[in-house]
This record gives sequence, structure tokens and C-alpha cells, in this order.
Amino acid sequence: CEECGFTYYFNSSTATVAFILNEKNELLVCKRANDPAKGTLDLAGGFVDIGESGEESVIREVKEETGLKIKNPILCGIEEFKTKEQVEDAIEEILDVTMKNLGI
Repeated sequence: CEECGFTYYFNSSTATVAFILNEKNELLVCKRANDPAKGTLDLAGGFVDIGESGEESVIREVKEETGLKIKNPILCGIEEFKTKEQVEDAIEEILDVTMKNLGI
């Protein structure tokens, strides 16, 4: 999009995201280092590499973005998005529901 700078790739891609809570039920968030949305808060995660499982991807992404070593991640859900707006809406809804469920 020339207006906002968003790049939409027409190839199929899979991404993972991690919901990591500490003993106080605080959710780990990261500050984005790169565009899009540089400087905003985000959850650790990213694209699954070729030949990598979702579990391997989330373990790698969390290590790259936070330095934390996780093991045995638990799959909480699968969603399919076809537009940027669907992604943004889903992220907002997921965060709202998660925070309500955790009493945050």
C-alpha cells in the first residue's frame, strides 16, 4: 500500500505468536524494532521458516526476540486471515479476550 507502506504477500505464509505469562499472570510484550509499526508493543512471534514446525518457529522467534528459551509450547488456536484489517482486528480481539481471562 503506497499510503501506509504495508506490504501484502500473495503467497501462503504461516506465522506464530507467543502468549508468555509470568507467575503474576503478566503478559510478556516486546517493543517492535522494525516497521511496520516500529516502536509499538507486540507479542513475540513471526513467520514459520520452510521445513520448520509451528512449535519450532515459536521457540526460535521467542529466543530471537526476547532471549528466553522456551520448551513444549502449547497450541492455543489457529486462524486464517486474508486482509490486513482482519489481522489487526484479530490481534485486538485476542489481546482483549486474553487480558479479560487473565484479569488484567
